[in-house]
Amino acid sequence: MGSVESAEQAVTATALRLLELATPYDTFELVALLRFRFEQIEPAEEPPGLWSAATMELVALILSVHDQQDSPREPGPGAPVDYAEGIETIVAAMDELISAGAVLMLATTTRDTSSARQLSFGSVLREVFVRNLAYPHMVDDSLTALFDEPLVEGHCQRVLGVTVSQIRAVHAAIRDIYRQVWTDRVEAWTALANEVAEAAEVDQGFDIDAHMRALAEDRSAYPHTSAVTVAAQSGLAIETAQTVLDLFTASLPTDPPAQVALEFFRGVSPLRMRPLLRAEDGSYALAHSALFIHAIREQIEAQLKTDNAAWNAYQKHRGEYLEASCLRLLAAHLPGCAAHSGFDYLIPENDAEQNPQDFTKRVEGDGLLILDDVAFVVEAKAVAMRAPSRTGKSGPLWQDLRRMVTEAAEQGHRMRERILADGGLRLVDGTWLDLSYIREV
Repeated sequence: MGSVESAEQAVTATALRLLELATPYDTFELVALLRFRFEQIEPAEEPPGLWSAATMELVALILSVHDQQDSPREPGPGAPVDYAEGIETIVAAMDELISAGAVLMLATTTRDTSSARQLSFGSVLREVFVRNLAYPHMVDDSLTALFDEPLVEGHCQRVLGVTVSQIRAVHAAIRDIYRQVWTDRVEAWTALANEVAEAAEVDQGFDIDAHMRALAEDRSAYPHTSAVTVAAQSGLAIETAQTVLDLFTASLPTDPPAQVALEFFRGVSPLRMRPLLRAEDGSYALAHSALFIHAIREQIEAQLKTDNAAWNAYQKHRGEYLEASCLRLLAAHLPGCAAHSGFDYLIPENDAEQNPQDFTKRVEGDGLLILDDVAFVVEAKAVAMRAPSRTGKSGPLWQDLRRMVTEAAEQGHRMRERILADGGLRLVDGTWLDLSYIREV
């Protein structure tokens, strides 16, 4: 397996070689070309780990940090740059870097002797390599339900200066600008292919390499996104578009690029919540479309936490939404069930309280579904893993799992115990919810 130190050396050496290979090229144009290759590649043609959003994120991060620190000389306008010649060696270096990082993660795991070893490895593995966390249309539905509620929307406008619907409009505009640019390029390549076919039919010489190189080097075909172009595409004011772009633009670390690569494989990336990169000319780049939509909720929640009123209102709404959604989704599979949501009931404060009529301790139940003689207890936790937990730190990881899983299980068991022991639940308003006919919980 090798030691952690040797694995770190391999990551460092490969990151530096990638930088050397990429030096002749403009970072934004290179990222755009790599992204296009990624989105067009046939899965069966390449190793499964190569073309991932995480790979694009890592490469864009390394190159941008290098640009920020060393200010490499970029080709001037119109300067001949043969992207086709160097792209294959860069792609090979990307693949090698991901493989070296995977070895580093495995080597680090072998050194971990804690009881959370497997959980920690799974957590950091997800943090490093998984970017498409859910189907985008389902993420859109969640963002609508969470942030378009008038009270929450008002707090977002006050705290952030924009609403989440405006943020989503900017995201859609960036996506559409990129798609249109590359649609135009695909059409140009299609026209070129037709020319090649016609030339072959009439036995004419045709320099396809020269034409392909000209297309690859045509900088007008690369997406250059600015506040002005985003505002025009989205229909928002330029100031609003700029506010959103600023909110999601990464603050690049000051560490050397090789160190940034090492931190990435430990689960730390500044692009997680701020996926946009900004060039000196004011243009923006997104390394992969999967990086933006999943960053919206996490970034907005982080901003709302800075304001107590906004955070409290949002937390309340988020919890209610989660409970209602859980019950709705489950009830769809239990036709005819009776549903109870968000109710308070009483349990014994101490061993002296044996009769439900005497219970005094007030607790909350998130949901209870009754179908025939079966009761389904639902406990929902509207919380998230903290950053240290996601990067595999065993202490915070255990704490978060207890908050999210253990406490919910204990609360569910508490209601189950009362139903089976007492034959029902004593609600806080003094009424009795008769469940004496329940056979199974």
